[in-house]
Amino acid sequence: MSHFPPDDIMDKEMASQRIEVLTKQINHYNQLYFQNAQSAISDYDFDQLVKELSELEAEFPHLKKDNSPTQQVGESPTKGFTTVWHKYPMQSLSNSYSLEEVKAFVYKAKKVLPNVHLTFFCELKVDGIAVSLLYKKGKLDKVVTRGDGKQGDDITRTAHLIDNIPLHLKGKEFVDEIEVRGEAFMSKADFQALNAQYKKQGKALLANPRNTVAGTLKTLDPELVKDRKLGFFPYGLLGEHLTITTQEARLHTLVQLGFKMFLPTSRHCADISEITDYIAYWQAHKKHFDINIDGIVIKVNDIKHQLALGHTAKSPRWAIAYKYKPESVATTLKKVRYQVGRTGVITPVAELEPVQLDGTIVKRASLYNIENLNHLDLHINDTVYVEKGGDIIPKITGIVHAKRAPDSVKITFEKKCPSCGQATLQPNPQAPLHYCPHTHTCPAQLKSQIIHFASRHALNIKHLGPKIIEVLFDKNLVKTPAELYHLEAKALEGLAGFQQKAIEKLLQSIANSKKAPFAKVLFGLGIRHVGATVAGEIVAHFPSIDDLIQATKEVLMDLPDVGEEIAESVIAYFKEEENKIHIQKLRNAGLAFTQAIKTMPFAQSTRLRKKTFVVSGLFETFSRDSLKTYIKANGGRIVSAISKKVDYLVAGENPGPQKIKAAEVFRVQVIDENALRAMIS
Repeated sequence: MSHFPPDDIMDKEMASQRIEVLTKQINHYNQLYFQNAQSAISDYDFDQLVKELSELEAEFPHLKKDNSPTQQVGESPTKGFTTVWHKYPMQSLSNSYSLEEVKAFVYKAKKVLPNVHLTFFCELKVDGIAVSLLYKKGKLDKVVTRGDGKQGDDITRTAHLIDNIPLHLKGKEFVDEIEVRGEAFMSKADFQALNAQYKKQGKALLANPRNTVAGTLKTLDPELVKDRKLGFFPYGLLGEHLTITTQEARLHTLVQLGFKMFLPTSRHCADISEITDYIAYWQAHKKHFDINIDGIVIKVNDIKHQLALGHTAKSPRWAIAYKYKPESVATTLKKVRYQVGRTGVITPVAELEPVQLDGTIVKRASLYNIENLNHLDLHINDTVYVEKGGDIIPKITGIVHAKRAPDSVKITFEKKCPSCGQATLQPNPQAPLHYCPHTHTCPAQLKSQIIHFASRHALNIKHLGPKIIEVLFDKNLVKTPAELYHLEAKALEGLAGFQQKAIEKLLQSIANSKKAPFAKVLFGLGIRHVGATVAGEIVAHFPSIDDLIQATKEVLMDLPDVGEEIAESVIAYFKEEENKIHIQKLRNAGLAFTQAIKTMPFAQSTRLRKKTFVVSGLFETFSRDSLKTYIKANGGRIVSAISKKVDYLVAGENPGPQKIKAAEVFRVQVIDENALRAMIS
């Protein structure tokens, strides 16, 4: 709905003011969406703001600015990434929420080309991140984001690990460059599994698959990309000398080149009747599809007709996106509570009057961060609109201001931790995250730290779930992970849920956790940004906690997959005296803070000094562990993941396909065990 007055009372001054307001709003939402991977407003509401601004600029063209959001595509290139210019501009599609506008698009295309037989090809509009794959002579050369449409970020280091992006094209020899465009996505099932894991670890839940993909592609941790199981949905093929004459044929060609396609979901449509049938079908069936789709893309099928129709500065004239309005319901906002995560991040959550939404009962909605809470301007007992972000996590998208009581109380965050009451911090003014810095005294953080310590990828203490930890914490039996090792059966007797057998199992699991290797103990400490993979890399280089405590930032950053942010976090952790005391208590309890160095049965040398190796596959004369020992005995370093810092991949029989792919992208030399022996002898 438009927010400006009718034409007969809209003057230049009013239009100028409204254009300024709309521009600031759109730029604000673009900043959150592209730079922080956050959706603070529904796609529909955002598109309505852009539409209103476009209409005002059309009515008052002298007020239109060159840098207006209506003239921009996507985002500016991101600092820290190499910028790549697109050979063919990556334009965005015109959006429509109306079948009448789709009919108008078809009518206009036929009017521009009256003497040709136009047909259309309809495809699913996947809710992901647009990327471009550049192939040279059939080999993947670069993966680039859309960026601002003219230039994007080079994300090859992480994106090449997406399972269904082929590193080599199949079928024939390619002399020319070709470009494949599509959407990087995460399936609903994988997203839900990831959030279930985050919930167990006491982390803030992720908002939706699309935002998760955006954040994952911009990470510098290749292991994170593999763990999150991203996919690629191709929709376009470009090249200077392509002789494939239709969009439909180009998608079939992508299958022949080795891409996994969803061709049964696409349809060749002869007229508007078939297009509307296709739209209606997916309106009813999209919820059963394991990938989030937010609409349908209608394209003129014949490539020469596409070229004849041309494009505007922002969008092609031969395609349009019909977007489904998300299901939205109104309910009452009862209150806002705040969650404090393991690392101190504070997340506001709306408590709602229960309401049916898309087949489930919704009682809560994420508000993501305090900046978004303030932007929404919520009041107690507001009537709010709720929809599911990415069809999964409920979020508030609007307020019915007409129903707000005059004396309603505005919800504000007082910059105090809801758990310990101490003042919060916003370390990075550019990021909308507030932290409670009182890591060692805040009850919510202490509980989450114990949950993380006991989790499967850390100490794996079975029978010690969040509810049990809550009881132990509230009864003052356990306040830190170290205190778990002082629990006695007598103290647990009589507590709710603690029968004799349950007590025995719990204490045995705690005792068994003392056998955990140093890497798992390091991960269990909960150092910010140090995941299980990074912990393993650190331990491979620093076999003792004492060595690690003395490490400099430069030495840490020399490790594969350890960037500046991780290095600074590790150093900051060991500077705190409380953390050193905690480590000593865990040591006293019998936990491993050294990596046992095996006796090396091989002749030692320094011939592999300063060389880094990854080992994968099965070997004839070595077990995998003994081969690693052989490399270390001769001065080499072993890491688990391929990166530009790796010198050799030692590959045996049936090596990991991802490691082979990564070696090709990073141009890491692949050798066998005989070549390794030759290097040493």
